Amino acid sequence: RGKIRVDVLNNQLRINRTQISNNRGTYIESNATGKDFFVASSIPTGGYYCIDTKGSRNKIANIPDATKTDCAGTQGVATAVSTTPKPSTTSITPVVPVPNLAAADCIATNLDTWNSCKVKLSNGTIKKVRIDALIDCKTSCAVRLENRKDIEIFGSLPTYGFIRRDDKTKDLINIFGGQNIKISNLTVDDGEPIKACDYKHDAVDSIPCRAIINGNKITNTTVDKVTIKSAQGIAVNFAGTTNSSISNSAITGARVFGIRVSEIWGIRNTGIKITNNTIKDSWTNAIILSHSDKTEIASNTFINNHFNPIFPNCGDGNKISTGLLCPGGQIDVADATVDTKITNNIIKDANQRLKYAPFGGTASGIELSGSIEKLIVENNTISNHIGTGIGVNPGITTTPGPDQNIIRNNRFEKNGLNIWQDSFKGLKFTFSNNTLK
Repeated sequence: RGKIRVDVLNNQLRINRTQISNNRGTYIESNATGKDFFVASSIPTGGYYCIDTKGSRNKIANIPDATKTDCAGTQGVATAVSTTPKPSTTSITPVVPVPNLAAADCIATNLDTWNSCKVKLSNGTIKKVRIDALIDCKTSCAVRLENRKDIEIFGSLPTYGFIRRDDKTKDLINIFGGQNIKISNLTVDDGEPIKACDYKHDAVDSIPCRAIINGNKITNTTVDKVTIKSAQGIAVNFAGTTNSSISNSAITGARVFGIRVSEIWGIRNTGIKITNNTIKDSWTNAIILSHSDKTEIASNTFINNHFNPIFPNCGDGNKISTGLLCPGGQIDVADATVDTKITNNIIKDANQRLKYAPFGGTASGIELSGSIEKLIVENNTISNHIGTGIGVNPGITTTPGPDQNIIRNNRFEKNGLNIWQDSFKGLKFTFSNNTLK
């Protein structure tokens, strides 16, 4: 017996005999004893509640009177409790990450040791490198892994990795023809924007600064728990890739794309999964997808991407007027895609008027262009775009046949135009059970 203090948090009340968790300032005092107490309904402060001690778990029953009430009439009640707020007396200890000190063939603690490790990775004498510091790349940190198998690069803490100050015309991690590659638990900071990395409006639309992670003709490659800040070009680029994934990662402020998935030498992508990531403040698309089969984009959060357009080509093969740049979507399903699923994502807050965009152009949630077959857009929340929630670019083609492309069970809210219906005219799309607000 004795006094027990607990929280009211997220509409749940729990009383534990030995400890208090997540103190937020509203407590119960009681002389009751026994097991945990739990209530699933909202508990306002003030007034009294009966504790029902019958059954395997004690329960709280509301007493509507403003004064302490005799609880004898409530089945199994032991006492009455008050919900008058009291100040917190218990502090919360922050969680300290536990280092991943898994065995490795080489451990990098500074630029010199990383350069030694990367040479051995490249020539195939080692397979596993652990990063034990945030390495300042005053000279080149770039590594190329060509036709390597079973390689792993990981940080012992998620804040460890690289600050790239060196030559940004090389990919930081370039994987060509590899299999079973894993890059995880790292941070890469690409620094402040520099003039040399500006997108060039030339004959080939050059992206002068290279990707943080670039995988070409790779199989079974995983990018997991990686944080990429301010990539001067593309944060992660996959081309001609099979059965590979980007997951549980954070990409912020990429100057071109957050993630690009495209072909290389006519080789398509198959079985790409992009899941549980947060991509924010990319200058153009958070994800641009093309020449791909069986792609899953699921359970990601996209915030304020495509806020600063750089491309003069709007996806229909023709450049627009000189000096104008193209608006676009946070996600762009761009060309030659088959069997793409975009599900359970949050896509929000691209709500700025775009500089230099034609017709007062604005960013959208999902942009569709090129040729599309078997697209499913389902269970997404798309909100707060000045432009459209979802729309189609000029020149798009879809495969004939029923239910080839399905947009269903999505929530569209506070977009300038939730679904740009006119852009879908004459195309094979089925819409069902979408909520428009």
